[in-house]
Amino acid sequence: AAAALLPPAPKPMTPAHEAPVRPRRRVPSTQALPAGLPPPPPGLPTATLFEDGAEPTAAEIREYSAYLGLDPVEDRALLPVAIWALCAPLPAGCSAHDDKAGNEYFFNTHTGVSSYEHPLDAQYKAYLQVCKQAQIE
Repeated sequence: AAAALLPPAPKPMTPAHEAPVRPRRRVPSTQALPAGLPPPPPGLPTATLFEDGAEPTAAEIREYSAYLGLDPVEDRALLPVAIWALCAPLPAGCSAHDDKAGNEYFFNTHTGVSSYEHPLDAQYKAYLQVCKQAQIE
């Protein structure tokens, strides 16, 4: 009966659009952005929160950095942004659920759309592109 109340899961994931697994932890973390980079847009979370008190592992950060389009060596200065994205809370009106295979997906009550990508991933990707451009200039 409870399963009937869940929002619909998105179409099954394919390797082409599969987002990395996000750790389900939230603890305060202060990942400072290096000097000289543009400030994040208003409303984009820049503090990480993990439930169980553990920071993300190096492997989780590497995997999520690559998903966001970063090279963990060349873009080392931008890794704090990847950690913000990896640990970002859900915006108001969004909820997290598990599909039948146990994959986490997100439901936006404002749009009625379900997705395997975190609702803020596109904003973090766009901000990272601005940061990369600022580093070039």
